[in-house]
Amino acid sequence: MHKHRWMLVLISILVGVLLVSACSNKEEEQSSENKTSGKIAGGENAPQLKEADNIPKDEKEALLAVVDQSFQAFNEKDLDKYMDTLSKNSESFQFDEEKKEMKKIFAETDIKMKPAKVVITDYKNDEANVYTIVDSTYTDPKTNEKIKDIHHQIDVFTKEDGKWKMKSKFVMESKDENKS
Repeated sequence: MHKHRWMLVLISILVGVLLVSACSNKEEEQSSENKTSGKIAGGENAPQLKEADNIPKDEKEALLAVVDQSFQAFNEKDLDKYMDTLSKNSESFQFDEEKKEMKKIFAETDIKMKPAKVVITDYKNDEANVYTIVDSTYTDPKTNEKIKDIHHQIDVFTKEDGKWKMKSKFVMESKDENKS
């Protein structure tokens, strides 16, 4: 039990460090049912999320593309591609330190993350807030045991040189899927 708790703590710490968010059109369609019911992954009574109604289509596509790139790069352990999604002027991490930490995470862990829901909740010309529900699976390299986790996060993106970059992350909750 102690080992299981350690792995959950590790997942929570890693998820807090990670800068993620993404969505495909198929996932948007699948999650649209949840938008109307108010039920989202990780909670029956979670607040309903309203997408920003002032976001131009091309900006929405660009934001979702960088969010998707972040997830893909993380799951592929592609450090350069992942770091390309981050702001060098972050409010919640130092770019060079984040790069060192992500290199270590990629080398030492087996975590896969998949967005269950992505909503752009606030948009201004050069800044956007993206709410994401993320399904994570950590595989223990010694036992091959898989531990699943769901967390909710808000990522703040800013435009730098015409490209969306993540400048901060706020992880809101986790739910251990292995608990009854």
